Amino acid sequence: MQSIYKDTYIIFGILGIVFWLINSVLKKILNILTLPVRLVTLGLSSLLLNIIVLYIFEQTVNYLDLGIMVQLGTLIQTFVLSVIISAIYFIIKKII
Repeated sequence: MQSIYKDTYIIFGILGIVFWLINSVLKKILNILTLPVRLVTLGLSSLLLNIIVLYIFEQTVNYLDLGIMVQLGTLIQTFVLSVIISAIYFIIKKII
C-alpha cells in the first residue's frame, strides 16, 4: 500500500514539473507571438492564452502516458480554471 502512495507523489511531481515547464517556457513564447492581439484587447486575450496552455498541458500529459489521464472538461470549466490559475499567479507575483 505504501508504494502506491509513493508512486502517486512521483506522478504528481512529474505533472507539476511538466506544467511548470509548459507555463514558464511555452507561455512566454506565446506571449511574445500574441503581443499585438493582447495590445488590441487590452490584455483580455491572456485568458485565452491560459486556456491554450492548459490544453497543451493536457495533451502532453496524456501523450506521456504516466498512468493518469488529464481531462479538463468543457470550455467553461477550462475558462474557470484559467481564471483561478491567473489569480494565483498574480497573488504569488505580488508576494514575491
